[in-house]
Amino acid sequence: MKIICSQLGSQMSICRLLGLLGVAILVGCDEATPTPSTPPASNAQVAAPNPAAASNPTTAPAQNATPEKASPAAEEKAATPERDSAIVMEDPKDKDNAELAALAQNTQSPSNVAPSPPLAAKVTPNARKESWITSNELPRKVWDVMYLGNSKIGSMHTEVLQAEGGDGSQLKLTLESLLRVNRGGQSTTQRIAVTSREKTDGELLELIATIYEGSNKTEVTGVRVTDNLIVQITQPNGQSSRITIPWKREYRGPFALEQELLQQPLTEGETREIPYLCVPLFRLANLVLKGGGKQKVAMLDGSTQELQEVMISIVLDKNPVMETVAWVDEKGESLKSAALGLQVLTYRSTQSAAESVDTAAQADLLKVTSVPLPAGTPNLHLAQSLTYNIRCSKDPLKLFPSRTNQTVRSAVALECDITVYTVTPDSTLPETLQKQEPPTDADLNPSPMIESNDPLIMEMAHHVLPEEKDPWKISLALERYVHDKIERKDFSRSFATAAEVAKIPRGDCTEHGVLLAALLRARKIPARIASGLVYVDSAEGPMMGYHMWTEAYIGDRWLPLDAVMGKGGIGPGHIKVMDTSLTDQNPYVALLPVLQVLGDLKITSVKAAQ
Repeated sequence: MKIICSQLGSQMSICRLLGLLGVAILVGCDEATPTPSTPPASNAQVAAPNPAAASNPTTAPAQNATPEKASPAAEEKAATPERDSAIVMEDPKDKDNAELAALAQNTQSPSNVAPSPPLAAKVTPNARKESWITSNELPRKVWDVMYLGNSKIGSMHTEVLQAEGGDGSQLKLTLESLLRVNRGGQSTTQRIAVTSREKTDGELLELIATIYEGSNKTEVTGVRVTDNLIVQITQPNGQSSRITIPWKREYRGPFALEQELLQQPLTEGETREIPYLCVPLFRLANLVLKGGGKQKVAMLDGSTQELQEVMISIVLDKNPVMETVAWVDEKGESLKSAALGLQVLTYRSTQSAAESVDTAAQADLLKVTSVPLPAGTPNLHLAQSLTYNIRCSKDPLKLFPSRTNQTVRSAVALECDITVYTVTPDSTLPETLQKQEPPTDADLNPSPMIESNDPLIMEMAHHVLPEEKDPWKISLALERYVHDKIERKDFSRSFATAAEVAKIPRGDCTEHGVLLAALLRARKIPARIASGLVYVDSAEGPMMGYHMWTEAYIGDRWLPLDAVMGKGGIGPGHIKVMDTSLTDQNPYVALLPVLQVLGDLKITSVKAAQ
């Protein structure tokens, strides 16, 4: 998958993680061709970056920035064990502090962290300022850097100016961001520029966003028209689509988190929810903020600061799709954040440190998107049915569906058994899978990502077994056709549409998936996209990597196909997280459920199904 989003401050780090997933989430595609050379991330530990990574120390610090160049005392502190944790523990034997340190190291999710002590009195919110920024604070310029382990992988520059013209009540907010990473030896770069015009109280008036993924450019504009926000998205292929979002004055734009915390810092125990425009999903989502207590937090230069912990969730359609923790000062400035389940830390920084990302060594993201399997696990693709025992920090029945060819049972909290079957049109299904949901019109009709009516798609589809009437034989032949057609397994390409892949047949499993779905629909076979985990026999041992494949509806059931493998359907080596007809003009919305399981799984056993 690809890089997909960006926001600001702590919010930027949350959505940037969506982007990190976009680059690395489908590690399973690599095993269909080369074998990954990066070891899996088992119980990932986030070590604070080496201060030596800082660039020119003479550059003036950004507003509220932590200097990159450490003093000798700070450098000495950086060598201590506490330096490797986001939170400095006053007493290593203290259980609560240890759990907080583990949280900062991204080894736990919020549900596993000891809750803050109950408050003796009702929470009293801080006073809310009339606006989140005053004219005396303009221009506002801040820089942030993002680390994956010791590798600097991203930068963000936010600038707030008085808008030209008007009566002085409007602001121009600009975000410029960069992310450079490596996946399987291939480099991927994303640049995003977002500019919005807003009132000083945060009311969004209009915005323009440009997203560069390699050589591809996506442009987005949003304009308030009475009680609606009209968003127009122009894809790299020139195809445009327009969506109308019902809008209220109190809704916020893409800079929502920074504005909210600066306008009214949270108190301990307070929970707040803010509707806002999530970029680049361009959907109305909710930010849920929960104020925690103060902690001593390790900073980039080796020093410590006493900052408040704030838990942040992005909620889309009532489902949390990403969670992170930020540490903010008394003014509401987010100086550091960490993604739960990933090895990513974001720091407030200096301009020189942020700009040095252009030349920094690129990190390989395979290490944070793999789930290790027990040692000695054989090739799971060769089995007929398997049962996986999985442990996680969320309700597994909400993470994994019992659909298509897998069943999910949970008899113990935060643990489940997932049984996956090899299925064909004639195989006997378990009773729980015998009544499957029939396809909808969306599974057969063309869409912005699956253009089954494209002339070249139609030509390709009817080139394969043109006289055949058996849909299963056609499906298997098209699966093999796509496997052979996409010769270059390119992991740096943007999420291309089926028509684009037909013209330029290269890409990873996303391109295999959408092209096969389009060809199936062109032959009047309902098809949809599925994504989840796939077995990978890596050089460092067996693991499950994130992957995308296709499902076709034949007879009375959905049958999975994988054009990356091209083996004639799939066995029990795939675990599904979600499926979608991919009708949305923004494909990344359909991928959000995968975020719920990233970095949050432990597969304790795999055995033949009983």
